[in-house]
Amino acid sequence: MNSSINKKNMFWMLAIICLSLTTIVKADDEEECLLCDAAVGMAVAVCEEFSACRSFMLLMGIGFLFVSLMMCIFGGEDTRRDMWDNCPSYRTIGATAGGYSLTRAVLNRR
Repeated sequence: MNSSINKKNMFWMLAIICLSLTTIVKADDEEECLLCDAAVGMAVAVCEEFSACRSFMLLMGIGFLFVSLMMCIFGGEDTRRDMWDNCPSYRTIGATAGGYSLTRAVLNRR
């Protein structure tokens, strides 16, 4: 049996390891888990490779935007303030974008 490890297999093994690390590394309520955010970006990039997952992600995004818009329009002052206060920080956005862009770069290389 001739088996070799190419770049594609190495990437998938690394992705599984990184995704499993997020269950080990957990942040407290007030701390940010940058590894977890990077893993989310990786999961989104890998999900875009499959059409069923991409369609599901699109439907979930449209549903999220619809519910958020309805909360902004029909919600009270406290609802809008809570939505604004719970927005992700720049570090969270950067870690997610970094995980996504690095994964897309690796996937586009093959």
